[in-house]
Amino acid sequence: MLTGTLAGQEDVFIDGTMEGTIELPDSDLTIGPNGNVKANIKARKITVFGRVTGKMFPAERIEILKTATVRGTIKTPRIVVEEGAVIHGKIESLGQDMKFPAAKQTKPLIIRQESRG
Repeated sequence: MLTGTLAGQEDVFIDGTMEGTIELPDSDLTIGPNGNVKANIKARKITVFGRVTGKMFPAERIEILKTATVRGTIKTPRIVVEEGAVIHGKIESLGQDMKFPAAKQTKPLIIRQESRG
């Protein structure tokens, strides 16, 4: 499990457990199917396959897929929710892009939790 602040300028894939704060204003965040994230999140785009609890502020859009469970507050200009997704909380559609700096081309950062046993 990761605890603390994750900040950077690269795309991030989390497929494990994390608690804290995520700051990726120029980048995309994907929560994988095994992801369990408890955090306040700022990112350009957020895609959720797993579980997220907290406040989410995607600058461009959030995609909540059918395997996802989301609890908390979402403020975003665009939202996509697949049939079967579970959402508990508040969604505020802003109607226009939030202004973060322009994205840069970078290599993705992948965080995975591996089982030991």
